[in-house]
Amino acid sequence: MAVASNGNGKKWHASAPEPFGPFYLHELINKGGMSEIWTATDEDGQHFAVRRIQSGLKGGFFKSSEEKTFENGCKILQAVHDHPYVIDYLDHGRIQKRPYLLMQYVEGANLKQLIGRHDPVLSEFLGNILIDTAEGLDHIHDQGYMHLDIKPENVMVTPNGDIRICDFDLALPRPKKPIKRKTNAGTAAYMAPEQLMKQPLDHRADIFSFGVMMYEILTFRKPYDGDTVEEVLRRQMDPKYEIPPPRSFNDDIPIALQNIVMKCLNHDADTRYVVTTQLVKELHKALYI
Repeated sequence: MAVASNGNGKKWHASAPEPFGPFYLHELINKGGMSEIWTATDEDGQHFAVRRIQSGLKGGFFKSSEEKTFENGCKILQAVHDHPYVIDYLDHGRIQKRPYLLMQYVEGANLKQLIGRHDPVLSEFLGNILIDTAEGLDHIHDQGYMHLDIKPENVMVTPNGDIRICDFDLALPRPKKPIKRKTNAGTAAYMAPEQLMKQPLDHRADIFSFGVMMYEILTFRKPYDGDTVEEVLRRQMDPKYEIPPPRSFNDDIPIALQNIVMKCLNHDADTRYVVTTQLVKELHKALYI
């Protein structure tokens, strides 16, 4: 949720800074779903990132479902942001009747963009990116939440390899035992099987999603393939489907790291890591960091 160009490498420039309450919006850097993200400054020239809901999605007397989802993400980010690998929360509320979120300005790109262009940042800072993302996720879980939308697009990376986890719109409190969600929002390619099948889930769904993301960073492909979206999803939900080991596409991957990825991707949540702390420790050991 930091400052970067969109997935097509394009940027939108305002002809003149747009006043937005006490801020000036300069550049529309990403737009999709229900929100848009701008680079912004205040009267003192300080730089921020402003995320606001798109104008057509504002509710009337009652809040729209999009507004409720947006507000949920703001409140959970406010609760978990005090960590070096989570995007920093500054404020949220309404300006001109539009919900907004004020965040730190971070120069960089998201992992989806870096993977798409095989960016050398990935190989140069691979260990840091994997471990730091796992540590950020561990912090979120320790604070009593599960993210439920872990994917490359929601991990920002600076040119120096520092990461920030962002977009908490779908996050929920971490339950004591698996629960069913009221909705099944998210990105199917990164969903755990229990999430896809609308079964009870807990924080271990995040561990699966992180496994998909690690697999993609290491091989530049997802663990499930197929000729159609339907075929991919069937394989993702099939407990008998055997995921090709990452080393079959990249034999430079350490065996210990491959084993970690494959454990995260276990179909049965009970056979994944019980807690993310275990995952972090094994990544440190496998990558000697």
